[in-house]
Amino acid sequence: MTTLIPQLSRPVIHYKILAAGRNDPAAAFAFAAHQMRPNDAVCVGIYPKDNPSILTEDVRLLEESLAAAG
Repeated sequence: MTTLIPQLSRPVIHYKILAAGRNDPAAAFAFAAHQMRPNDAVCVGIYPKDNPSILTEDVRLLEESLAAAG
């Protein structure tokens, strides 16, 4: 999909980037950030019962990754 996305004329939603916990979150957000275009979005699921601060951590990882990607 990452080779197809740049060819699309409309924004896309990048989803399942964490692969149900199989991908390292920092690496997954970094990869997604490098693939995203300005109007794209990312959608991730969270399970706050295991980690109540998971949403805050995910937002921080995405913001850091987007800043590093430029």
